[in-house]
Amino acid sequence: MRSRENLIEASFALVLALLFIYSIVAARQWPFNAALFPTIIGVAGFGLAIGVSLVVWWGRGNNSVKGSGIQGDLYLEETLLGGQALRRTITTFAWLVGLVLGIWLLGQKLALPLFMLFYLKAAGEKWWLSILLTLGTVAFLIGVFDQVIYVSWQDGVLFSWLGIDPI
Repeated sequence: MRSRENLIEASFALVLALLFIYSIVAARQWPFNAALFPTIIGVAGFGLAIGVSLVVWWGRGNNSVKGSGIQGDLYLEETLLGGQALRRTITTFAWLVGLVLGIWLLGQKLALPLFMLFYLKAAGEKWWLSILLTLGTVAFLIGVFDQVIYVSWQDGVLFSWLGIDPI
């Protein structure tokens, strides 16, 4: 029997499959080196999304049975129905919007470490641990993505508005 939740989850997986197809088709127009990553991820993601959709559609992915050990994306505990789930969702999206705005305004090299530091402090970590983890992450990001892979970092618009050369 197909429940409403199964139909929603299967439909969502099909939408993801279509997005992966789009990424594969769009990447065909790019140079080989640029198209390699989205093509590999697109093919793997398409296969997984179709597989999830079929498993859920045929009822083997029933996520509404409590205590069955299967907890899918749409499973919601009864304790979270009193508005706590909505608050958590809004908080998560607020953090993500803050990250995107920070990257747009300050650039990736500055916004990513600041985001991590603020997130760790908001999660209740001690200052020394938050700073230590943030510095370790900065060393990893700069060491790997800047010095080894030579990734082009997004510069923030604030620096261009102020006429300052970014980090």
